[in-house]
Amino acid sequence: AWTRGVRIPRYKEPAASRDILPVVPTGPVFAPLCYGEAETSLPAAAVGAAVHKGEPLGVPREEDDAPAFATVDGVLTDVRSIGHPVFGTIACAVLQPAEEKPAPAKAKKPAKTASRPVADAPRILEAARRAGIIDETDGVPLYAKLSEWHGRAPDILVADGAETEPYASAAWAVLNESAEEVYRGLQLANTVIGAAR
Repeated sequence: AWTRGVRIPRYKEPAASRDILPVVPTGPVFAPLCYGEAETSLPAAAVGAAVHKGEPLGVPREEDDAPAFATVDGVLTDVRSIGHPVFGTIACAVLQPAEEKPAPAKAKKPAKTASRPVADAPRILEAARRAGIIDETDGVPLYAKLSEWHGRAPDILVADGAETEPYASAAWAVLNESAEEVYRGLQLANTVIGAAR
């Protein structure tokens, strides 16, 4: 039994049952052009250019580096070096967000999805590299983790959907709203690593 410390009660509701809402930036957005201690990307757009969420902001310097993507619709107003508490000085694209437009209503997904072309491990690894997906817990790119486990056939592949923070419910919300996509992502990851379950 615990004899010291503070026990924080869990208050997951009502947040856990609500829809995921878009975050509307109120000022400039700084998007890193690098991951890690070195500048891994070169700017892909000129200052003054309009950019759209999801478009590349930085092209990789090296083949194994991950690209950087715009996180909002807006205008690239500057490329500025800023201090980061872990990585030191990093280059960031400065985006002035566009006026927020109302999001279209989500359409209900069909019960059965159309068959998709079968992807092989090299194509999945390249797609993960080009997507620039970075693990939020340790900063390691997804494609690097998948490459490390490629063909090692572990016993099981697990998606961690637990939300250990007492008030947060972000991981739960992703599973609630996008369970099918999470499952499809696990299937693609397993094509690379070959887990038994």
